Amino acid sequence: KPGWRRDRCHGKVANRGSMQVDMKLLCFHVYFMTTMIQIRNVPESMHRQLKARAALEGVSMSRYILREIERALARPSRREWLEAIAAQPEIALDRSPADILREERGLR
Repeated sequence: KPGWRRDRCHGKVANRGSMQVDMKLLCFHVYFMTTMIQIRNVPESMHRQLKARAALEGVSMSRYILREIERALARPSRREWLEAIAAQPEIALDRSPADILREERGLR
């Protein structure tokens, strides 16, 4: 194709005047590029708190927020938690929970 040439190492390279674009590298970068999230209407006080906490930890605000999101996603959601509890087998007690509590309180 006009404007394209073969490169031994990288495959196709686009010639655009003095600028060369390695198409294989460009496709690789786009495939592994992270997604951006934008949050609007953040209250000024919350923004200041986030900025201060990030500064105290010595990281950028973006990195701090990303870590907080990772931490939140590491915990099960309310629905996942309830489903996990419902999946547990029932336990048959030989005494009522109230009797067990009374006994434990009496030991204090």
